[in-house]
Amino acid sequence: MFQGSHRRHKLLNQAPGGAGYNASSPSDGDLLVYDTPTDKWVFTQTLDGAYTFSGVNTFDGTTIFTTVGKAAQAAGLEMRSASTWQRFTETDQSADESEWVWGVSSKIFRLITQTDLFADGVSAIRVIRGTGTAVAEIELNATTIDVNATANISGQLVLQRNSVRGSAAINISTDTHAAIYFQAGGATTDEKNWAMDALSTGQWRLGTSTDADGTGNYAITIDRAAAVVTNLTLAVGSGKWRLQHESLADGATGTFTLAADGTIHISCASGSANAIFTNDGQTAVSVFAGSNSALGTSGTNPDTDGKANYWMSAASVLSIKNRLGSTRDFSVMALNIN
Repeated sequence: MFQGSHRRHKLLNQAPGGAGYNASSPSDGDLLVYDTPTDKWVFTQTLDGAYTFSGVNTFDGTTIFTTVGKAAQAAGLEMRSASTWQRFTETDQSADESEWVWGVSSKIFRLITQTDLFADGVSAIRVIRGTGTAVAEIELNATTIDVNATANISGQLVLQRNSVRGSAAINISTDTHAAIYFQAGGATTDEKNWAMDALSTGQWRLGTSTDADGTGNYAITIDRAAAVVTNLTLAVGSGKWRLQHESLADGATGTFTLAADGTIHISCASGSANAIFTNDGQTAVSVFAGSNSALGTSGTNPDTDGKANYWMSAASVLSIKNRLGSTRDFSVMALNIN
């Protein structure tokens, strides 16, 4: 059923300037007009009021429904049955890729793909109606769902997928800076926002930010080289605890960025090369030194063969030269005032 004004165009297979038209084609009340988009003369018939079509009806050309509102008996096109469907056929598509239907059945509105033999494929959209006018659920089914705008979710977001490495339930992907922000709206000024982000430089951070998403402090910072974690930094106020790791071949030198002042604990795969010392700039004071370690106390490399050599090559940089005769792993733990 449609309500309002319905205009039906019936195409004449005749270009402009033709000798005439078949007098048996038009119906009473039809007007002969020129239709610019099709470059043809057409009969136009306007039917006012409500009309009901049953069975199969074919309309050629353009059919225009002019609605007069959405109140009862006022919709531009109204379809009624216990199970109401409308079909779309895209005639230039490949096998089993041309048929779409949408409609309502059992209080569920669906948009469905179908095969050429009209077997259901995927319900891309399912809207389940609840009690009265309430909508109980909206379901989207697709390989990928793109949301190209801000998504405001006032309810609970539930993720039902088992997460494993490389196949996470949440995947945030950007070229340079992927971030998640958390906001506790009831907190006081500049204590609402937390940020968790990953940078293209191979760094992951968890920290605070101001109400304007501005500057803050990063409580946790993790650096990586390929799949190996090379640095872990925990920051509380102006204090920082850092744990760094590097594997050094015999004769190689590695550098570890710390702070100007603090306490440094070095662990090596060879326990006798362990060391603990404090530093004030480039000045180092030994607390403990294993028999296979050599500490440069004034910023110079002791460069002793058969030992692990440690020195502050800059006020906030620890250097390690491995002369133990083979590749060794070194872990550096430092507590500093930043």
